[in-house]
Amino acid sequence: MYFMFGNCKTIKELNLSNFDTSNVTNMSFMFFNCISLIKLNITSFDTSNVTNMSYMLYNCNTLEKLDLSSFNTSKVTNMHAMFYSSSALTSLDLSSFDISNVTDKKDMFGSTSNIKKAYAKDEESANFFNNGTNKPSSYEFVVK
Repeated sequence: MYFMFGNCKTIKELNLSNFDTSNVTNMSFMFFNCISLIKLNITSFDTSNVTNMSYMLYNCNTLEKLDLSSFNTSKVTNMHAMFYSSSALTSLDLSSFDISNVTDKKDMFGSTSNIKKAYAKDEESANFFNNGTNKPSSYEFVVK
């Protein structure tokens, strides 16, 4: 699903609740630069085999809400710039994220300063997200 909707600059809503993603390993750049996207339903995504989520939501700067509660990230190694410049996001709940295999988290949260609430599943994850991800100092991840 690499770059599947990348640079789709005019799409405002995407409902992908019927997508079968059970065999997908690469979701990098999937919604890259979707600058008009205001509503995205990916709640039913099976991400259990995904290893690369880099730049997945890069520059989705009109997207205010995002439900990633069903994401299984146990095999993900690359989250580089995953949310970079998704500047309209006001909250981010990553309490389902398993970060145990992530080796690249650089710029994961760069230019996301509008976030007011950010959640992680445990202290280890909160520390992981709060350090080395280019997260703005305006918010901190806390345990949900």
